[in-house]
Amino acid sequence: TLSDNTRTTMAPAPTTAIFELAALKNGKLWQVLQNNVLYTYDIATNVWTSTGWNVGNWAMVVAHGTEASDDIYIIVANSRLVWAYNTLTGVSRALAMFPVAFGLGGNGMVQWIPSAEGRQYGFIYAVGGCGGEPRLYSIRDNTWSTVATPHNNANCAGHVAYDGCTQRLYVTDGTSQRASSS
Repeated sequence: TLSDNTRTTMAPAPTTAIFELAALKNGKLWQVLQNNVLYTYDIATNVWTSTGWNVGNWAMVVAHGTEASDDIYIIVANSRLVWAYNTLTGVSRALAMFPVAFGLGGNGMVQWIPSAEGRQYGFIYAVGGCGGEPRLYSIRDNTWSTVATPHNNANCAGHVAYDGCTQRLYVTDGTSQRASSS
């Protein structure tokens, strides 16, 4: 824990993970592992469990950042597929497709951003692969849009993070070692 500088070792995952982003939701870690199946890691019991859902390829998982939703969002590599998965009911539903094939091999970036419209809404910022054009997904409207004055991840080494305190999105790229925020 951060408060007392201690570390706890998690149970080994059933298989490895490559290029995937995991997300915390409802006391569990959610991640698509290398066998393309969505798994949960229960923090309280230190146990990994398969959901049985094979998403068909490597994928990145991003959680809705509020208590108002039990959904996580899954963007599938080398495709345009985007899914919502309810972590309580196990029901998945297809969402509006990503505008271009989403490549994870180049550190495709995904980040949830809250909305001022209400706790149940928000956005997902995504960049698909090396030098991809950033897009913004509206959870409320189920639509993707382009980003004004985009900053992509350039040489495949970029990352993105949202700071809820300052309400800023930080994007870094791998070529010029610059960061931008908006």
